[in-house]
Amino acid sequence: MLAHIMGGELSVTSQPGQGSIFRLKIYLTEVRRPSERKKPLGEMAGYLGSRKRILVVDDQASQRQLLEAMLAPLGFDIVQADSGAACLEARAGTPFDLVLLDISMPEQDGWSVCRAIREQGHATLPVIIVSANAFDVASIRQLEEMPCNDFIVKPVVLADIFAAAAQAEPRLTALLRAVVAGL
Repeated sequence: MLAHIMGGELSVTSQPGQGSIFRLKIYLTEVRRPSERKKPLGEMAGYLGSRKRILVVDDQASQRQLLEAMLAPLGFDIVQADSGAACLEARAGTPFDLVLLDISMPEQDGWSVCRAIREQGHATLPVIIVSANAFDVASIRQLEEMPCNDFIVKPVVLADIFAAAAQAEPRLTALLRAVVAGL
């Protein structure tokens, strides 16, 4: 299942008495130079201040539910959208503090949804692409034309979401510091 989530495949061939061959095929970004390692924030427990709203957009219900299961226990209000159109409709009616957006969706991909959000006048709304399709980001980053604030490759690590959100929107930095247990 993890190989499928990451946009790859797992196969096996087997011959009795000969053994088995397992093949894993996944797409990863090309690394030309190591990126700066993100510093872990510590164990997450919650945050201080008013409730923050996060819009999670993915056509796969399991992916939306996974992100909600990671974020809701920390006190975030999570709204799910299963398509680009549903995202734009939800965005039009409710203010959000962050959008987590998949790339590969039917009818309208994440890149065009992000551009539409920007064209609607939401230039400062943090939008983070969360996708198993790491192949796309290498070419987009080279061109520096990403309409989003950042790109996180699945499987998602909670600290990566917070680091990307804090970098995208400085006012979230104080909030995210308060997320660390004991503050």
